[in-house]
Amino acid sequence: MSRLGLSHALASVLVAAALGTVACSKEQPAKPAAPPAPKVEEVVKEAPLENDIPMPPPEPVDAGAPAVAPGAPAPKAPVVNEACAPKACTGQLTEDLANSLGGKCRIARRCYEAELANNPDLKGRISLKVRVGHDGSMCSAKVDSDEMGNARLAACVAGQFRGNVPAPAGHGCVETVVPCNFVRAGR
Repeated sequence: MSRLGLSHALASVLVAAALGTVACSKEQPAKPAAPPAPKVEEVVKEAPLENDIPMPPPEPVDAGAPAVAPGAPAPKAPVVNEACAPKACTGQLTEDLANSLGGKCRIARRCYEAELANNPDLKGRISLKVRVGHDGSMCSAKVDSDEMGNARLAACVAGQFRGNVPAPAGHGCVETVVPCNFVRAGR
């Protein structure tokens, strides 16, 4: 063989070995062909680019609203009970409703009894201004007057005015003042 022929043969063997097509023996099992890899152009067509996604429209800016940091959750709008929404209440207090509100004072007695441990001479009246929705839902209960001057007791008593009570007459809400009198038992 000439040098040129030998060089070509050697180069062919080296290329074949690099490509993995040279077999060492005739009885070697053939490897299953691997599935073809997707072409780069197909992958690029399937994956959206950041520039392909339209930006959301800017939200209007309210000069009176507090600023929200980017990425922070937006503040939730306050939930307003429709039964409590009217500015002027046109409902009427019924006997059932008045008795139910008095019952809330009796439940609030546990607040008073808890405070007796700190002040055994504690007694007096806490009056609450309550608003009851047309459906009987308790819209609000705020301390109107506190003869005892005990803020913790007053807050506890006001906290007992929750839930539902009988609906006012006249298909409207009602506002009234509920006096809760507290005197130590046996006195």
